[in-house]
Amino acid sequence: MRPVDVDLILDVESSEHPYFILDGVTPDGTLQLMGEMEIGSNHVVVHGVHIGGDAAVRWGWSRLRGSVE
Repeated sequence: MRPVDVDLILDVESSEHPYFILDGVTPDGTLQLMGEMEIGSNHVVVHGVHIGGDAAVRWGWSRLRGSVE
């Protein structure tokens, strides 16, 4: 999976400053990230991140790492 295969969608209605919910939609399923967001011109950093997502997908470290390489 390449970075261009991942769409990031900010869930504005479920978010409340300073904590935001971001859906990472991948070909394998959707990950939901919650935390304090730092958004730059070409990056997103999530501080104090909590991860949830599609329970039917076995994400595992290798799959997550593969998503960012």
